[in-house]
Formats: sequence, structure tokens, C-alpha cells
Amino acid sequence: LLTVSLIVSQAADVGDLVFTPNSSGNGYIISDCDPTASGALVIPDTHEGKPVVAIGSEAFMDCTNLTAVTIPGSVTSIGWYAFSGCTGLTDITIPDNVTTIDWFAFGDCTALTNVTIGSGVAVIDAGTFSGCSSLTNVTIGTNVKEIGWSAFKNCTKLSSITIPSGVSTIDRYAFTGCTALATVAIPNSVTGIGDGAFYGCSKLSTVIFCGTQNEWNAVSKGNSNTPLTGATLQLHKYVNGSCVICQPAEFIYGDSN
Repeated sequence: LLTVSLIVSQAADVGDLVFTPNSSGNGYIISDCDPTASGALVIPDTHEGKPVVAIGSEAFMDCTNLTAVTIPGSVTSIGWYAFSGCTGLTDITIPDNVTTIDWFAFGDCTALTNVTIGSGVAVIDAGTFSGCSSLTNVTIGTNVKEIGWSAFKNCTKLSSITIPSGVSTIDRYAFTGCTALATVAIPNSVTGIGDGAFYGCSKLSTVIFCGTQNEWNAVSKGNSNTPLTGATLQLHKYVNGSCVICQPAEFIYGDSN
């Protein structure tokens, strides 16, 4: 007599989710997910007639069999460690209605390759994508004002990043350990770059700064940022809202200017 015991991962669906009423009672928070759920999951925008407004802290933590999660536009906040350790997750899009992504929300999602951050997010908080070692494409929303400490720490396949106009602070260790990072574009809205923000970025060769030399000189660059300060600086300018390469000046014979 041969007895075989099998553990089968179930396909992800709404039944895997635990919905908890929010404090005001006018919506629901996703507070947990069955850790055996696998494949792609579409989070509904309503539950029992009320909107799903938040993804709670640690709600999907270590759900290693999930490969994709669709977040509905009804969600406004994503709690700390919400998707941390989801090592099968490959792509994520943060809808425009999301205003808050808390600490380490996607930390150590080692298969995560593509990230799009919507226009509602003002702060990419501490460690949000820390340890996402497969991350290669990041689109940062136009309303982001701050990139928090260790936000992209040890994203070892990230080769380039464009910081959108409006960001004022790149906090300490934000990109530390990004060993493939070769090019970074920084707008003249940035006034401070924290200690070690680019520490260990050994391949950083080009810094594109959308502003003047005086504006770049005025940016506080913190300590332990030799890869940043030692890279080749290209000064660009904004044309119709886009950062473009400054062309050499054109002179007309006889023009005193």
C-alpha cells in the first residue's frame, strides 16, 4: 500500500482574501491572504457593496506563489511589508489613487522586474523596493516629492533611473548597492541627497542634471557618495516640461551675443 500526500497550491481568487472593515466603517481593508494562493490575483474594488480602500500591513507577506497582483483604483494606501517577500511577483502597477506606500511594502520581491508608481504617491517610503534584485524598469509618478531611505537599496539589476521633476529629497542609502546603476537623471528640484544614497554604485558613470552648474553645486550631496560626485556630469535643460540635452551654442557672424 503506497500513500502519497500532495500539497497543491490553489489558483488565487477573491476567496483567498480576508476583508476587514476600516475604522470609519465605510470601506474594507485587505488584511490577509491565503499563503498557498498562486498565479495572478485581481483584487476587487468592492466587497459587500463597499469599496476596498486599503491593503493592510503584511497582508500578502511571503505569498511566494503569487506572480501578479492587480490593485484596483479604489485603494488609497498600501501598508508596511504588505507584499514583502513575494518572491514570485514580477510586475506591479500602483494606481493613481494610492497616496501612501508604507515601509518595505515590496521589500525582497526578488523576481519583481517592472514597477510603475502612480501620480498620487508623494513619498516612496523607507525600503519600499529594497532587495528587489531583479528590478530593471521603474517609472516614478510625477507627484513624488521624496525618495526615502533605502527605497531602492540593493536593486542590483537597475541600470538607469530617472528622478521626475518635483522631487526635492533623495534620502540616505536610497540607491546604495545598486551595482548595475550606470545612469541617473536628477532634476533641479532636488536640494538634498542623503549620506550614502549612491554608495556602492560602482558602475555609475553618468549623472544627467536638468539645471545649471550653479544649481548642481548648490545641491547638498551628503557623505559616502563618491560614485555620484565622481561620475561624468551632463547639464541638460527643460523644454516643454521634458529634460533635453543642451546643444552647443550657435553663433551668427557679427552677433555680439
